[in-house]
Amino acid sequence: MLSSQILALSLKESFNHMVYIPEGRVPTEQLPLVIFLHGAGERGDDARLLSVHGPFKRIEKEGWRPNFICVAPQCPEKAHWTDKTEALKVFIDIVAQKYNADPRRIYITGISMGGFGTWAMLARWGNFFAAAVPVCGGGSPWTAEEFCSVPVWAFHGDADSVVDVRYTRDMIAALKSRIGVNPGAVEPKVTEYPGVDHDSWTATYESEEMWAWLLSQEKK
Repeated sequence: MLSSQILALSLKESFNHMVYIPEGRVPTEQLPLVIFLHGAGERGDDARLLSVHGPFKRIEKEGWRPNFICVAPQCPEKAHWTDKTEALKVFIDIVAQKYNADPRRIYITGISMGGFGTWAMLARWGNFFAAAVPVCGGGSPWTAEEFCSVPVWAFHGDADSVVDVRYTRDMIAALKSRIGVNPGAVEPKVTEYPGVDHDSWTATYESEEMWAWLLSQEKK
């Protein structure tokens, strides 16, 4: 089932969003929930833009039918995900309850501006997520202590001319620095695509290895 709708939030804000639920899913069955944060080019009020890139491109245009719930909120025009962490958390809480998601398997991923948003959500709400996949984004390395126990697999093209790969490298280095310092800190994963410019998301979301890893993560 694939649909687009607007969900009103208690913060007097609303997000257009697109939702995918596997066909035949029993309503009482708790499935994993994947939150996808799009890039800057998909902002606005046209929910069709949410399937231009990322998992919804595969779902809507390529016939991919994964066995998890996927939700993509749409950032308002001229806004940024890094400014929306409070509203996003409310949104995620609402959709997780509405679609009966497994609270131990809620994941976040995003590309470019959404990659920055993914790191920002980890910094603010890290322990809420079972795992995260930031793609060609960046964050604030000094926040790594807040989410070093969350499994992270970051992706970036090493020839990215829009968001320099050093942003991902800095975040990974910061997470690695917490190993042995913070109890429960886990080794982050990182993949750099040689010679790849800004579009490091196509290969990432087509990777069955990535999806298998993500969906295998579960909060204790």
